[in-house]
Formats: sequence, structure tokens, C-alpha cells
Amino acid sequence: MTSQFTNARYAIWNHEAQYIGDPMEWRVTPKSKDVLSIARPARLKGTVRVIASPNRTCLSVEIDREQAANISHWTSGLPDDVIRTTAESDGYISHNGTYLCLDSTYCCTPVLPRVGQIVVVRLVPEVVRIGSMRKAQLRITDVLLPDIAED
Repeated sequence: MTSQFTNARYAIWNHEAQYIGDPMEWRVTPKSKDVLSIARPARLKGTVRVIASPNRTCLSVEIDREQAANISHWTSGLPDDVIRTTAESDGYISHNGTYLCLDSTYCCTPVLPRVGQIVVVRLVPEVVRIGSMRKAQLRITDVLLPDIAED
């Protein structure tokens, strides 16, 4: 029998409303003119393959054309002066920063993904300043390791 917490974690990853979907809203702050996404972390449809040696602060994953098209649609509401995310054209997401790993029971695990491993990711978009330019980036918030179960 599963607990209500396990059911809730399962729903966060698998409910239809949790997937990347319709274009998100973007807001420009009045004073700093920063561009902020009005979006919660969302699951990328399908699985991705880890392509770079992951550690606690970086991870690179390969995406397919359909996933790139979904990302492009999801971030399509960006202002014209913001450079699009390279994931749409390059076929991979490179993440620098911390992220959380979950095992197949949706519980936190210290196990890191391995190069070549198939995983599921949740993303949140952000816009960063690079000098006077602004660029969209995707940040990986969570990685689900479907074939790992903690005892």
C-alpha cells in the first residue's frame, strides 16, 4: 500500500498537467527590466539520455527533436530581444547548478545519474543577463532515476 505522500510525488511527475505544454507567461520587472517566467517546474515529455559526466552541480542531457519542439513552443512567448535557449537547436540541455535526484519510489537519493543512463527531468526556464544581452536558459530542478530503488 502506498502512502498519500508517495501518491502526491507520483502525481507531481506523472499527471498530465505537470508536463511542458502551452506557452508560458513572461513578465518584465518595472525597475530592473529583468524577464521572469511565470511557470512552475514542468516535466519534459519522454526520457533523456545523460551525455556528460554528472556531479552534484552540473548535468548534460540529450533531447530529441520532438522534445526540442515542445521546449520551443513552451518558451515561445519570450520578448523579441531575448536570445532563445540553445536546447532548441543543439539537441541537449546543459545545466550548471544543483539539482535533486529521485529514485523510482519518488524519494530523494544520493545516487547520481551515470553517463548513458536514461532519466526523466523537470525543468524551469529562466532568463540570464550576459553583459547587455539576455538569454533564455533551462534549469534542471529534478532528475528521476527510473531504474534505481533505495532500500
